[in-house]
Amino acid sequence: LLDARGARLANFEGDGWIACGDAAMCFDPISGQGIFSALQSGHAAATTVICALNGEIEKLSEYSSRMNDVWTIYRARSQAAYRSERRWRSGGFWLCEG
Repeated sequence: LLDARGARLANFEGDGWIACGDAAMCFDPISGQGIFSALQSGHAAATTVICALNGEIEKLSEYSSRMNDVWTIYRARSQAAYRSERRWRSGGFWLCEG
């Protein structure tokens, strides 16, 4: 078995950097969320950087908060999807629970 669970950074921004797309978090392929999230977080990160460069530093923590929300929603939906499978419950893939 190969581990294809989602993963995320502990922090999405820091001194002089901001993470987006797969650099920030990646999703289990069953979620179908990877491309959408990469595009959305790339746009949000770009907007956040522009704001921060214009003195709106608080936008960095707002970006991190939004990214945390995305992860929380993903985890809840992923776990629900894995738990809903009844046919192959003992199969290794379905034991991962995203």
